[in-house]
Amino acid sequence: MPATVSCAKISGCFGTVPVGHWYSLQEDGVQKRCQCGCFGDETEFATASGSITGTDLIAQYSTEGARLLSLDSISSRTHSERDINCVIFGPEKELVFEVTTVSGRKVTISSQHPVLIVDHSGEVLAVKAASKMAVGEFVLAEDGVADRVVSIQQKPYTQRMFNFNLASTDAQNHFIPAKRIVLGDNAWQQRLASVDARILLRADLVKELSKSEGDQKS
Repeated sequence: MPATVSCAKISGCFGTVPVGHWYSLQEDGVQKRCQCGCFGDETEFATASGSITGTDLIAQYSTEGARLLSLDSISSRTHSERDINCVIFGPEKELVFEVTTVSGRKVTISSQHPVLIVDHSGEVLAVKAASKMAVGEFVLAEDGVADRVVSIQQKPYTQRMFNFNLASTDAQNHFIPAKRIVLGDNAWQQRLASVDARILLRADLVKELSKSEGDQKS
């Protein structure tokens, strides 16, 4: 997975939101705001010294930069703090997905946000957009335990939605604990956007992780 860059290095932004807040893309020759999978403003993330909400993360990033814990590897389930090199944010006009698990974990994400799907033992099965999830599937909790999804509700959202990229070329490092559920960052969202089904099954995911490991060695 290539190192991520700031919005300004990929043509700036386009649309009605302030400059620098959303990525743009070309689709059939038409420039549009990209459909980045995003977190709700109140989402809590883990750092080496505690937790931080999306609201505080945006403010901190704009003044001094920010670091978050992310997975070292999917197999080890250990975490290390890594730099963030881009934060994007803005209003969400579409319905968001509120995902609740049997343990009581709950997170608000947009329809295209990447989610790590596992089996009941925690073995990774796929990465898929929130809109492709189903009640009864298992997500990975930050402690490495499988947590069954018991509710997926669509609802309007009036706060900001935001996303970010972690500064790493290893695809495994782009999974972060958010509200104690392991989710992908914007680098994984862009990868899903290149797959028509918006799903990466285990075999494709293994290839993606192997590719990023090769990039690290080269």
